[in-house]
Amino acid sequence: MKALFIVSLLLVSQLSCSTIRGTRDTPSVKFADNEFYISSGKDHLHLHEWNNDVDLKKLFGTPHTDTSYVLDDKADTHAGSRIRTQTYPGLTLIWFGPADHNNAWLQQAVVYSPRYTTAHGLRVGDSYAKLRQLIPGLRCRPKDSGTECYFSSENTENNLYFLVHGDTISSYRIYYMIP
Repeated sequence: MKALFIVSLLLVSQLSCSTIRGTRDTPSVKFADNEFYISSGKDHLHLHEWNNDVDLKKLFGTPHTDTSYVLDDKADTHAGSRIRTQTYPGLTLIWFGPADHNNAWLQQAVVYSPRYTTAHGLRVGDSYAKLRQLIPGLRCRPKDSGTECYFSSENTENNLYFLVHGDTISSYRIYYMIP
């Protein structure tokens, strides 16, 4: 009976892995931490970059919206920290400001426009095939709103996430998952 359960479990895991598009025979890829950035063609904005170390107006212009709030006691060890969200055409930036600091670092960038590229030159509007070619090792799975593909770095909590509709990248984000 135990052997039958193990065989059934292996069969189910094989079937569920086959629904994840393109991961079974794809070699994994490693990213350096400095490869988690977006580019506007002029300069790069990296994850973890402090907002006082970059000229955001030069990179992106004036934000359409700029809001912030302070995390309350429910945020545990992050209580008192600040979250700042800035929106630009085709781009949302989310900054994390530690409670004991007057500055904030880039925690997430969400891109909806072909104006911005990843470290590997990918942009909104590129094909799924180009995405798979430039970043082997992505894990992809079907989703109601398309196909989602993601990559997590091995040594840090840096991540890339792409949403693909049909055969085209519709948006992507780079983000740091705060433990």
